[in-house]
Amino acid sequence: MKSSGMIAPVNFGVLTRCLLFFSLVFVFSCAEYYNVPREEPLPATGPAIIEASPWAVVVGSGTTHIVFVKVMDRDKRPIPNQRVSARVEDPSVAIIDEGALTDEKGLARFTVTGIGMPWYSEIMFSTDSVSTKIYVWKYGYSPFGHRY
Repeated sequence: MKSSGMIAPVNFGVLTRCLLFFSLVFVFSCAEYYNVPREEPLPATGPAIIEASPWAVVVGSGTTHIVFVKVMDRDKRPIPNQRVSARVEDPSVAIIDEGALTDEKGLARFTVTGIGMPWYSEIMFSTDSVSTKIYVWKYGYSPFGHRY
């Protein structure tokens, strides 16, 4: 074969793309990667929400019912070791423990014992600046005013 002495044409588009690819591989392989530290949830800040379950109890003379009160912070995380107090509006209907501490799930347990005199009262549960209430009905009356 006879050489004409000319240099073969070079495709600069392919060469440019290859150089760009390898330079990007080099840059990213030298970059430092680090783990972003995970933020641990902040401890509970104080009671913001209080819920009682059940919302009403029906009692007779000497009957008992268990009521649970849940105390949570503003992010709905339970608050343990929080003092919850209870007060019956009309103590001739029922009696209840005056106070209880919440457990690790934020629950405080109260026992309601019926006395059975009037037909209706309310129990107020409170801790710090938040409170909630439940209704106490005497056997023979419903929360909607009907006798059963």
